Amino acid sequence: MDRSKASYFRSLPLLSGLRKAELDPIVASAQRMSLGRAEAVFRPGDPARHAFWVASGVVKLAIAVAKGRELTLHLHGKGQLFGEGALLAPDAPRHARASAHESAAVWAVPYEAFAPILALPEYSARLGRLVEDRRRRIERRLALLQRESLCRVAGVLLEIAEEAGVRDSRGVILGMKLTHREIAGLIGSTRETVSFALMDLRRSALVQVEERRLVIVDPNGLRLLAESDRRE
Repeated sequence: MDRSKASYFRSLPLLSGLRKAELDPIVASAQRMSLGRAEAVFRPGDPARHAFWVASGVVKLAIAVAKGRELTLHLHGKGQLFGEGALLAPDAPRHARASAHESAAVWAVPYEAFAPILALPEYSARLGRLVEDRRRRIERRLALLQRESLCRVAGVLLEIAEEAGVRDSRGVILGMKLTHREIAGLIGSTRETVSFALMDLRRSALVQVEERRLVIVDPNGLRLLAESDRRE
């Protein structure tokens, strides 16, 4: 068995602590998929037969909204699970589209390989906590849609910083490059609105831009803005 592949799965939080005999069927059944930019992993209506982990790059999960636009629900980075619905309701139709944010690679694992693991209370509880955390995140994102665009941009930048932020002397560097259009997808808005909001945040010395990467200079100030109840 490929040692690097086995090491990757052993390092995953959801699977940590499994005995070799319990983990081996998952590792053996995992198939690697290489994806070009915007290439789909699954689409709405596809049956949920696999769960996926990001091996490299970033995978975007999005749903269609009014006027042909997409609302990005989540950006999954290396080591993160997505498509977990296959573990809860196998073969049920997908409701979202998962695609490579840029070039990416993922591990696809058939839901059958997880059945023995999910019979263990500790691991079914871990999956339950993960699903609940994601449900709360989506609820927060939907609540943000009622607020002023500046608050929405601030909130989504903080969310990304929590998962893919690197702290240094300048502040918190977001661990992925995002265009204004991509940020717009995260808040259900337009590229132009995001551009104006980011200019306001820069003028307020809350963020700065370095080589297409955003740096949160004042996390506390950004959080106060994100939590304010300013409405459109």
